[in-house]
Amino acid sequence: DGEVIGGVATPVPRQARSYTRWGVLAAVAVSVGFVATSSMGGVRTVSTGMESSFEASGDVLTLTVSNEDYSRQPASIGTGVYEWDYVVEPERTNYLEVSLEDSTIDDSSSTYTWYVLDEDSSEDTYDTLNGKTGTQIDFVPSMDDSGRVFGLAVVRTDSDGATVSSQRFAVACKYVRREFRELCDKDRVAYFDALSTMYHTTTSDGQDIYGSKFRGSDYFIKKHLGAMTLEGCTPWHDSEVFVTAHAAFNLEYEGSLRSINASLSAHYWEISEDTTKYGEYWATESPIFTADMFGSYNTSEHQTDAYIADGRFSDVSFPLCDTSEDSSCPEHSIFGYMIDSNSYQSGATLER
Repeated sequence: DGEVIGGVATPVPRQARSYTRWGVLAAVAVSVGFVATSSMGGVRTVSTGMESSFEASGDVLTLTVSNEDYSRQPASIGTGVYEWDYVVEPERTNYLEVSLEDSTIDDSSSTYTWYVLDEDSSEDTYDTLNGKTGTQIDFVPSMDDSGRVFGLAVVRTDSDGATVSSQRFAVACKYVRREFRELCDKDRVAYFDALSTMYHTTTSDGQDIYGSKFRGSDYFIKKHLGAMTLEGCTPWHDSEVFVTAHAAFNLEYEGSLRSINASLSAHYWEISEDTTKYGEYWATESPIFTADMFGSYNTSEHQTDAYIADGRFSDVSFPLCDTSEDSSCPEHSIFGYMIDSNSYQSGATLER
């Protein structure tokens, strides 16, 4: 009883039509997400009175989507990789702007009306966009809206109320992972502040403050270590499991970041950029290794200088195990740190 628009199932608009809302669920990872539909309870009555207006007609309309922090959509959007052509990001003010492709047309007396074509169980999406008028709509989705995919129609009418053009668009609400150097200042500071919190707060203490999704570095070190040097075996490496296991690690890590700041994603370092730009001088010239990010890389070969020189992580220490019972760590060094058992590092501070 509907049709597919850009990969989005959209019901045919009808007068005073009641229909069941449908939810679209997706993994938070933009690059490795899956999409599935599930039925949601509740009924909403929608009356548009503009059944024929949702068909693409008249002068071509163009949709532009940006947000308060990034003026451009992610590079992969609009390339055919995904079944949607536009992305709005949670926990940011997004700007959806419609215009005529032919800028020579006078639309000064036109009215642009926005419609949400399909239910995605999001009250925010419907209440913010459906039935609103204007060439630009501001939309701030919440974390709960992430993963939702919805169809939009924009109808342009003249001063007499007659439809002169209309167009449909497929839009997804997704978190976006970016390379560290592409982050705006606000996001970069927020990301590394949150990461510092994870490295300076135990899982137990952090969950009391930030909730059950929080994981400290003690949790990830313990889980990833997994007694692999003692047993000569690891559940996370050495086979095809590496890919899925580390994707799962990333999702858990990302959840911890968002327990601290709901706008964050698990951003990444593209190491080939440093190789290309800086060659053998990457350690001293790359912005990745500065106080603003991971801390300066001390190039001295003297043992006393083998630590992070500055920044948020210069005082980070390995967790100390309870060596009397040896029950708190999967394995530990001879100095009692939760690290590979064959490590001879005598100090607790992170070494390179």
